[in-house]
Amino acid sequence: MEKMHRRFPASVRTTPLIDFSTIATAMTIATQPVMHACADSGAQASISHFSYRDWQYDHQSRMKVGSPVFTYRIPVSEHGVISGGAVMDTMSGASPRYHDTLSGASAIGISDRRTAGDVTYTHAFEHYDVSVGTEYSDEHDYRAKGVQLKGTAWSEDRNTAITAGFGGSYDAISSTNDPSLRKDRHTGTGFIGWTQVLDRRTILQTTVTFTSSDGYHSDPYKSYDNRPKSREQYILLSRLNRYFKDLGGALHVDFRIFLDSWHLYSGTVDMSWYQPLGTNWMLRPVLRLYSQQAASFYSNLFPPDTGATFYTADQRMASFGSIAVGSRLEYKLSTAVNAAIGYEFFHQNPNLSVLSKGSAAIGTLYGELVTAELRAQW
Repeated sequence: MEKMHRRFPASVRTTPLIDFSTIATAMTIATQPVMHACADSGAQASISHFSYRDWQYDHQSRMKVGSPVFTYRIPVSEHGVISGGAVMDTMSGASPRYHDTLSGASAIGISDRRTAGDVTYTHAFEHYDVSVGTEYSDEHDYRAKGVQLKGTAWSEDRNTAITAGFGGSYDAISSTNDPSLRKDRHTGTGFIGWTQVLDRRTILQTTVTFTSSDGYHSDPYKSYDNRPKSREQYILLSRLNRYFKDLGGALHVDFRIFLDSWHLYSGTVDMSWYQPLGTNWMLRPVLRLYSQQAASFYSNLFPPDTGATFYTADQRMASFGSIAVGSRLEYKLSTAVNAAIGYEFFHQNPNLSVLSKGSAAIGTLYGELVTAELRAQW
């Protein structure tokens, strides 16, 4: 969502250094064949809290976000499952860029609360399953709603799976400092993925996603911000999970390429290690590398050249790189209940860009995310 995007560094926006939905979903060690969701897997529920903040090189605090998250998965029949979640984000701080209308001379800053939820029904058949879902998000100046349809088919031995789906969303956008602003945006997304068990210890997954959106893409809180009214986005994501028997742990490597019609592109390498410690503990250190090339209409010139058709000085559209390190520790309280805590720290700087020369005159950014989770199944 574009409004969420303006509150976080671009590493969160395009290929997330910190992606709440990804963090909230635990990945299992790659030792089992591909399985489908079915009712006999039992019910699951989790309660999590994410605390995010970032600051600039001069220790000036910028954004703070607190997010309690609830997720669930409930069998409703022999072959049907309902799953979903709810989140409430409380946000405060200054805008990520100084060319804006909510900080600087106005000193208004950002203070907002977002409530969002989604629900999906999945029905499993003998060799495939079908899911249909809907989602909703609401803020005082931004509202989004969407639907999606997804299907997964697997081979007789359950070692190969093909997933495809599509969805659409509608966003209604307004502005705190311009009550007359009433804009909208329509978005359609399609994807196809392939998952393959290569051997008893290795799983490979690749997904290609295409998104097309039309409508209001500019940021109403950025001075002179004027972006194209359409945008196409392409994402290639590959994941390799490999279990090492001698070490008793698993390596997960994700590689993600993003590009769009605004000539912004990025690459992400995400590596994590799942290491059991005894029978009740699991340690997961993580390293994430990110690099981005600026959008074609990004400029640090302010005010902009009057001859420019499109313009943004939003540093999230600039060229930069970032690195994140962190760890997550899980503890098995009982056969049905797990608890976890996690910490991630990232450093964003134009000098870390490897895809292109970093944009000049954008400040170094630091940030951290602290997580806590309690998960149960029955």
